[in-house]
Amino acid sequence: MDFKKLTTAVAFATSLLVGGAASATALTPNLSFLPGTTLNTTGLSTFTTSGAQMAGTSVTAYFSDSTFQTIIWAAGVGTAGAATGTGWSLGFSGSTTFSPFWELLVTSIGSNKLVRLVIDGQPGDTIFDTILDPETTPGSARGTAFSGVDGPAGLAVDATYTNQVALNNVVYGDLFTVLDISFRDVTGDTNGLANDDRLIFTADTDNTKLRGDINQVPEPGSLALLGLGLIGFSMMRRKV
Repeated sequence: MDFKKLTTAVAFATSLLVGGAASATALTPNLSFLPGTTLNTTGLSTFTTSGAQMAGTSVTAYFSDSTFQTIIWAAGVGTAGAATGTGWSLGFSGSTTFSPFWELLVTSIGSNKLVRLVIDGQPGDTIFDTILDPETTPGSARGTAFSGVDGPAGLAVDATYTNQVALNNVVYGDLFTVLDISFRDVTGDTNGLANDDRLIFTADTDNTKLRGDINQVPEPGSLALLGLGLIGFSMMRRKV
């Protein structure tokens, strides 16, 4: 399975050289990793994710006029899937997130610019896998963080992963449910994607083994209160 990931990564690089993004400029993203809310899953099922497997994922686009639009990722025919908003869309150019890249297309949003995109995989049982080597979470194989970015010249891209995911309550540090992408120009002023702009990138994802199996890990204080509540309930039953 690692060989498959490496093969598709090569296909991604080749597509850029052949001209799949000839009109774009290579961009170097600024990456951040924040724990956020710790979530837990009991198992992973796949190392490469199809568009159909991401059904339910939430994708929110923010615009320069302070409006936003949230679209739920929908499965298409076969392995296909995408989030299609009003004048913009996010999908894959291939059959999986690794074959060969994601595409964010802006077609018609008027005078606005798309300044931020937040992908939340939790409702779609999808988890971003960010570490290539060494492998960390058991069963997830090697991943890839947000990279291979091509877009309009002069655009700076900030990408933040948040809401870390534990496997059976153990945090290994490579899994997250949210990828938050924002845009600015190289001087630091707000900028974004305008009509006819295209951003491509690679970002590896996994899927949970069971549907709905990404749940919040209770805070230590909540666990303590739960324990006290169970003890109290037990004492009341004894008295009765």
